[in-house]
Amino acid sequence: MDDSRPRARWRQAIVRQTSGSCLFLLVLTLNGCSSPEAPPLPSWPTADFSELVKSVAALRRLPLKHNIVSEDQSAIKSEFATTSARMEDYFGSPVSQVERAYKSIGLLPNDADLGQAMADYKRVEELVKYDAVKGTLALARDSAGLGAPFAKTNPRAAREAPAVLGIVKALQEQHFRWSAVVSAAPLEDRRLAFRAVAAGDALLTLIARSNGKERLQLSPADIDSVKRIAAEIDKLGASLPDFLRHRSAFPYREGVSFVYWASATKGWDGVNSLYANPPLTTAQILHPEKYFVRRVDPGRFFPAGLMRRMGGSPVIEESFGEYYTRALLQSVHAPKYAADTAAGWRGDQMFFFQAGGNSVTAWFSVWEGEQQAHEFYNAFQTVLERRQRFRFRPASDKNGNVLTADTHDRGAFLLQMKGSSVLVLNAVPAGHLAELQEEAWKDLEIDLEPAAIRFESARFSDHLSLSKR
Repeated sequence: MDDSRPRARWRQAIVRQTSGSCLFLLVLTLNGCSSPEAPPLPSWPTADFSELVKSVAALRRLPLKHNIVSEDQSAIKSEFATTSARMEDYFGSPVSQVERAYKSIGLLPNDADLGQAMADYKRVEELVKYDAVKGTLALARDSAGLGAPFAKTNPRAAREAPAVLGIVKALQEQHFRWSAVVSAAPLEDRRLAFRAVAAGDALLTLIARSNGKERLQLSPADIDSVKRIAAEIDKLGASLPDFLRHRSAFPYREGVSFVYWASATKGWDGVNSLYANPPLTTAQILHPEKYFVRRVDPGRFFPAGLMRRMGGSPVIEESFGEYYTRALLQSVHAPKYAADTAAGWRGDQMFFFQAGGNSVTAWFSVWEGEQQAHEFYNAFQTVLERRQRFRFRPASDKNGNVLTADTHDRGAFLLQMKGSSVLVLNAVPAGHLAELQEEAWKDLEIDLEPAAIRFESARFSDHLSLSKR
């Protein structure tokens, strides 16, 4: 029997399959060649790194207390690879409880794993890592991207950027023990403000060195470089929940403008004074005049009635500040609307109680006036409805400022405005929501700190408001 025709068809099929595979591999190869790669992290000979350390310390006017050495690159890779383990502790609280509290107000998506997300966030936070005991500075490979904004205009600055930022971090540890101060801060908002001081200081030093000037006036090009560095951080945190992605980029994006006020007014001594008397809230970072010209510290809350009703202190107590509130609103609303609404923030505090299978979250906020409170009340209603996938309905209240909703986990939400204050209340199960609402306002104390003059820098206001340019 003549089987030449079947064999010919078989050979043609093999040729077509092989050709298709080769074409597929060729496309992959071409795509791989055209994809942008992260710039390599430069190696530092010991003598060169030692000279860089001395130069940065002299520029920054912070003398070395201990020598700083660059850690071996092979050790760095293995050390950073170990940071992927899921975290179970969140600043002294069980991560599962923090996750539940944050999800209850929409700060975290309902499907987020905060423990794993924190492990991923740690990689971004530790792009430069200083070990105070060993005196070693470790630079993660991804930190090379921090020099990208200078690649075309200043190759030396591009090469030095990760190391300079790391050296300033080491100096902050040697003089101010700043990482311990940040970790010990009791509130999310305060920790973020402290991080912004450190990042702003490091970026200002980097820009001063790249410009060859100890005292400098930030140019539009300098501000653009800062924004691009923040964009690199944002890119590295792209897979994080919005809450953590905003946390990683904010210090780089906003810190320089704030620290520059102190530098322009009193030089590096002014910057150093920020570590002794730091800003307490991101509102002061976003609006430097609230710290330098007429200081406005955040309001504090003490819900005595609710604490009695719940039998004691909350499991978790937090403040999210203007920036996290803005980020929360921005998850649904346009960025400008979210920023304008959050700018009326005057203070907030969240209290999370848990007993057995029952949980109660009460988030209080106070605003500059009733109009600002109403703006937030309306904006946050939309956020909760979209994030939690329910619809609020008016409750029986003569002022019409109380909304309630049932949730899918047998719980209930309440949103209420009283004067310039807003309450967000979430209870699981829902049975005692009305009683909790009454107790939340009973004997509630709101302590608004009076404004105080800080720096004699009112005359710099127009010149230094870089974030408004």
